[in-house]
Amino acid sequence: MTDTEFDFRVELILKNDKNGLREIYQCYGKVIYNIMLDIVKSPQDAEDLTSDFFLKLWDTAGQYRKGTGHKRYLTVMAKNLALDFIKKRRHETPSLDDEEAGHKEQQDSMRVDRRCDWKAHLRGGFEAAFRGRKGYPEHEAWNGYDIS
Repeated sequence: MTDTEFDFRVELILKNDKNGLREIYQCYGKVIYNIMLDIVKSPQDAEDLTSDFFLKLWDTAGQYRKGTGHKRYLTVMAKNLALDFIKKRRHETPSLDDEEAGHKEQQDSMRVDRRCDWKAHLRGGFEAAFRGRKGYPEHEAWNGYDIS
């Protein structure tokens, strides 16, 4: 996607047209996921952060300055989101002693239980997150949209 094409997609987002976000996702969804995965090292967290990234892109599209290089903009935004996640997690992670080790194992097993196909996760996450937002019609969800 060229800078001009990206600028056009951002204009669509600013007009509350979800097709702009959809097209950016189609082009950069896997790249953003891989950036997240490279930083956080967890597929589940990378999936969640990828969803958060595209929601943030929708919400902050007005802050993008045309002609500044969209690939760098997306990469920096993704890296910052992942690094903020790691910083937040680091502050929330208690030190483990023998009593807490069992609790950690229980949390890890719950995390595995929560795993799902990331494409379905993103589709459901987008639908739920955009439902009720201005410019996102209730009857138009991501049904039939191929995220692959």
